[in-house]
Amino acid sequence: KELELFRETAASCEQNPVLMDAYRALGRWNDVDALWDELREISPDGEAISEGRVVVAGGLADRGQIQDAVRLLEKSHKRPKNPRDHHLRSAYALADLYERAGDAPKARTLFGWIGQNDPEFADVEDRFRAL
Repeated sequence: KELELFRETAASCEQNPVLMDAYRALGRWNDVDALWDELREISPDGEAISEGRVVVAGGLADRGQIQDAVRLLEKSHKRPKNPRDHHLRSAYALADLYERAGDAPKARTLFGWIGQNDPEFADVEDRFRAL
């Protein structure tokens, strides 16, 4: 309710990814899609778009559409020389989806790239070793 109120009063979509994730947890897929459309239309900074894309991909995976989720994240996946946190979060989500889809080599490669850039990122070292 607080995020919805913020969105209405601030006339901003900066918190859309957080609100989208809350809607995702509630299974409110139409609301997730509507906020995603709004976020893409307004196109704030790349970090917000990246976070929104991760939430949408997670929602697709939640509904068993893992290949669609992979395609969504692959379209925008880049490996910059100096990745920012949102690049790593997006890569982590994609690596997780690769693993869930049964593509261990791609998952391992991507977890390895994340670990090279930030060895302390989430459980990336454990995920890399497990593959």
